Amino acid sequence: MHVRAHVPLAPLTTLGIGGDAAVLAELTDVAEFPEVVVMAEQHSARPLILGGGSNILVSDAGCTTPIVRMATEGCGVRARR
Repeated sequence: MHVRAHVPLAPLTTLGIGGDAAVLAELTDVAEFPEVVVMAEQHSARPLILGGGSNILVSDAGCTTPIVRMATEGCGVRARR
């Protein structure tokens, strides 16, 4: 998981507009998601899950809600054997 502050959201949306995310957590595996939930609860925040960025309009003022995004293509689920 990679967590960054003040990340521009415009490049992550299909409309290409909007301000910064106060916090963006990019997951490389869905197994990291529980860690994000714990971090959000510690800060009394409810994260917003960002998918492909096509069904969201971000204000130019930005977003104070923590954003969670998969940093891999596809669903990120690995086959179990």
